[in-house]
Amino acid sequence: MEDFELIVKFKTIKNKFYSLMDKKLDQLGLTKSEFWILNYIYSETKEGNKVQASSIAKVFEVSIPAVMHKLEPLEMKGMLIKEIDFNDKRIKYYRISGKMAEAVELLFLEHQKEVGKYLDFLGKEQVHLNKILNLTLNFLEENHD
Repeated sequence: MEDFELIVKFKTIKNKFYSLMDKKLDQLGLTKSEFWILNYIYSETKEGNKVQASSIAKVFEVSIPAVMHKLEPLEMKGMLIKEIDFNDKRIKYYRISGKMAEAVELLFLEHQKEVGKYLDFLGKEQVHLNKILNLTLNFLEENHD
């Protein structure tokens, strides 16, 4: 199989999964990157962790100003709440507003359900896919970090 054909197939698979999510994101007025940031904040705070812009930047491998560029509109829309540390006013923590937390969780669960349908469809072939993905991730970690 040619490299180009593989690239096209990967892109097509990604686009099909995301097209389902895009419709829901449009209804919420979110971009994919905003959703993933909200999802990260939601997941971390659900586990009792406090989230700063620097931790978001580290996870998504972007600059803190790039993260702030995404956080400020979310805060203005009422989707995100910024809390200032009582002891050090320079430190700011972010959490999802109550209404938005519910929407993010529902959207993420819907996305997981769609991926689950795909994995069920694969059946025993999941084992092979998992091996290929692990090899790919190992290669990328060793050669591109």
